[in-house]
Amino acid sequence: MALMAANLVERYGRPNQQYRDLLEQLDQTMFSHHRRLQQSRDGEYLPTTIRDHRETVAFSDYGRDARRRAAMHWANFHCDPQRTHPRSWNDSFLSLAVHFGLRHHLEQNISVKADNQDWALFDRNLPDRLVWFMDGMNGHDGKTGVSYMERRGGRPLLMYALAPHLPFATVAPYDLVSVETVRLLLDNWSRPNRVFEGRTCWQEGLEWLHRTFAIDGGAAISDAGGTREDVRHAAKNRLNICHLLLDRGADTNAAIDITISPARGTSSVASLKGITKTILTAKQALKESFASWVDQTALDGLLARVDGPTQKQRGIPELRTGAR
Repeated sequence: MALMAANLVERYGRPNQQYRDLLEQLDQTMFSHHRRLQQSRDGEYLPTTIRDHRETVAFSDYGRDARRRAAMHWANFHCDPQRTHPRSWNDSFLSLAVHFGLRHHLEQNISVKADNQDWALFDRNLPDRLVWFMDGMNGHDGKTGVSYMERRGGRPLLMYALAPHLPFATVAPYDLVSVETVRLLLDNWSRPNRVFEGRTCWQEGLEWLHRTFAIDGGAAISDAGGTREDVRHAAKNRLNICHLLLDRGADTNAAIDITISPARGTSSVASLKGITKTILTAKQALKESFASWVDQTALDGLLARVDGPTQKQRGIPELRTGAR
C-alpha cells in the first residue's frame, strides 16, 4: 500500500527530499520488522527443525537458517512469506521500485554520477551489479556505511520490469512498469541480452508476454479486477516496450520454451490433448502474444523488425510433448 502511494506521488505530485526520506525510513522500518520476525522474544534466532524423509530423525539448526533469512532484504519476502522464488534473485528495494514504477526513485539511485566522489564506480563487465556507497548513510547493520540502495548482483533489474513474478502481479499492477521506466534502466547499463540463470532478460520478457496474453488470455489482469480494455492497454504498453528493447539490441533470433495447458490455452497448439511443450522463436512468441490485443498494423510493424530464421531453418522441432 505504501509503495502504491509512492507511485501516485511520483505520477501526480512532485517528489522532494521529504519523499525520499520517507522511502528510506520505510525500507529501514521494514527491515527491522523482517529481522524481528526471525527472532524469539528473547532475541534469539528461531531454530528450524530438520527431519529425514521418514521423520524418524530430527535435529535443530540452532537458528542458522533464520540468520540467513534475517540477513536477506525484506523485499525477498514481500507478498511471498514462504520465499517461493529463488534466493539467488537477491531482491532489493530497487527491485521493488521497478515493480511499482517508482521512476523518480530509480533515477535518483541508479544514475551514474561520476563527478560525485561519494559514489563508488562499479565493474562495467557486470553492469547491472551495482553497489552504492554514500558518505554519512548507515546500512542495515548500522555499521558499514553501505546505503539501503545496495544491490550486489542477483536478478537484473530489467528482468523485474520485463517479467514481474507472481504474486507481485496482484499487488503491483502491470501498467506500473512504463516505457519510461524501461528506458531509464537501459540508459543505465541494463542490457536486454544479459544472461541470468540461463536466460536473457529478453527471453524472460518474451515468455512472460506469451504466458500472460496468449496462454492465459490476460486472466491475471482481469482476475485482479481489470477489464478487457485494461488487458488491451497493458498489451499496447508492452508492445511499445518491445520496440524499445529492439532499439537497444534485443536478440531477434532468441527462442523460448513454452509449456501450454489446454484448459486455458489460446495458442494455436493448445488444442492438443494434455500438457504440451513447444519452442517458439521471438517472432512467433510476439505474434501469438499480441494477436488478440493490439491492432494488426501495430503488430505488423513490430513483427517486421523481428524477421529472422524460422524454427525449421534453425533446426528447432515444431512441437514435442511430455513433462517439462
